[in-house]
Amino acid sequence: MSLNVSNGIGVNDVYFGRNVTRPDELQQTDNNSILEDETHKSYGSDFFEAQNTEAETEPKQNVDELKAEYEEIKKEQGFVGKSWNWIKNKLPFLSKIGCDGSDKIEEIIAQAERGEISKEEAQEAIEKYGKNQGVGTEVALDVGTGLIVGAVLLLSGPLGWGTAAIIGIGAAVGAVSRIGLGAAEAGTNEVEGDYSARDGLIDGIKGAIIGAAKGAGKILGGFIPKPAKEIKKVSEQVVDNMESTNPFLAMAV
Repeated sequence: MSLNVSNGIGVNDVYFGRNVTRPDELQQTDNNSILEDETHKSYGSDFFEAQNTEAETEPKQNVDELKAEYEEIKKEQGFVGKSWNWIKNKLPFLSKIGCDGSDKIEEIIAQAERGEISKEEAQEAIEKYGKNQGVGTEVALDVGTGLIVGAVLLLSGPLGWGTAAIIGIGAAVGAVSRIGLGAAEAGTNEVEGDYSARDGLIDGIKGAIIGAAKGAGKILGGFIPKPAKEIKKVSEQVVDNMESTNPFLAMAV
């Protein structure tokens, strides 16, 4: 008994179970290859590369809220705040001590958008950046106030004023200087009407404290330092107490 051979399939092919493609299947495969080639010719390889790239770079998380919060912080920065941010961008090692610049924050937001870090991590970094910007600006304005007071006291030295006069002058110059610097900083940001009467009152008290300390330091032979955070806290407490005891003042500020 003999085995018939059909369509070119031999005995050995059947015996060893080889995978043999029928002619109609070969025709279909050829048609698919031709169609694929024609598609590539029509659209070009750049089209398919662009499709793959788009799929790879598609955002993993919606970070619109993070971007909006970050932009709001940037708008609130005046000349001093922008200068402090510039310094942090130019000195990357400051990031190691928690002083990130805007370049680092934008990189973190991009990482969150790609899903490399959580939105919570990015949110924490943005909030920390905002606080750092605020503290850095306050310190710079306080130092500027102290320098102005020191210059005035130095020039007035030959007048031979008494202790009370020196402290009083220091307080007055400090108050005026701090209000002026605070208003100038707010005037150079992108938020309209950002400097209120309350802000001016707080800055005036802060400046008076700095100026008085500077005056007392001159008498004692050195400046009496006071942390910026503590000065701000004391000034805000004074204003809060003034508002609670004087309703007209509360309405004004």
